[in-house]
Amino acid sequence: MRLILAAIRVYLTGLSVFSSRLAGLEAFRIFCTPRFKREIPHELVPVMDTAQPVRLEVDGKAVAAFRWPAPSEDSSELGRSPGLDRDPGAPSAPKVLLVHGWESRAGRLAQWVEPLRGAGFEVLAFDAPAHGASEGSLTNPMEFAILIADLESRFGPLHGLVAHSMGCIGAAMAVGGGFLRGAEDVKVPKLLFVGGAESSAQAMTDYCRILGLGPKFPDLVQGAATDAVATGHTVEDLAGHRLLGRAETDVLWLHAPDDDEVSIAEAETAAEACENVTLERFPGLGHHRIARDPAVIERGLSFFSGAGAA
Repeated sequence: MRLILAAIRVYLTGLSVFSSRLAGLEAFRIFCTPRFKREIPHELVPVMDTAQPVRLEVDGKAVAAFRWPAPSEDSSELGRSPGLDRDPGAPSAPKVLLVHGWESRAGRLAQWVEPLRGAGFEVLAFDAPAHGASEGSLTNPMEFAILIADLESRFGPLHGLVAHSMGCIGAAMAVGGGFLRGAEDVKVPKLLFVGGAESSAQAMTDYCRILGLGPKFPDLVQGAATDAVATGHTVEDLAGHRLLGRAETDVLWLHAPDDDEVSIAEAETAAEACENVTLERFPGLGHHRIARDPAVIERGLSFFSGAGAA
């Protein structure tokens, strides 16, 4: 890994000598390229096998998505093409969407499915482009946000959303007020952020630091991101503390103080800036364990099942 990072550093630094703009574009391309695709944990494969497959598309890339009907619906719907032969007058269960993080996939949040269904919810999820079973080699938070909007449009209003890590940035963009490319903002009463990243700009700064790039590179990468995905706004405009405060949603942010991948400072920034964001600390769970911890799942269920559940 150190040799790979060193090679990338030499490549980008050399490219910047000839063209700062090209160096920024290439650095952003690498930033948007997942290094690997994680497997579904063995014990969660049976859960994924019960999902209805859903096909979406974003920027020409086929995206694998998944639906688990609520127990209140006819069990014969499992395995049926979603949306077919459904009584349009039948009551619909409240829906919760799972949004995975960077270099993850829907199957790594599948431990949420049965607890949510047991509480009466329909569950939706997707593998982002370049993740899991979806196509592509590149993606970015804007594509996460568009997929959230697509699922909401296809299956009806969302009651809640569980997002982990970088998925929280996409979720904030989806609900945050006029920034979503090619789709209407999503109205979600309850957002549950787990180990959430708050700022693409901070992520890009950390990325440049890890690579050992010079001080000019964060601005170069953010400039390339603005041109590529930010619809005329800066990357800073799309930070969670700017987006969530204007959204009509209740945000519960669960974060471990010992998270060594996404600092709890990002959660604190959002909670301090936004009256609708509540931060609760779960010590000792790091960045990944917090997303599957039973106590965290139980807290999420109580959050979604509280006042305002449809």
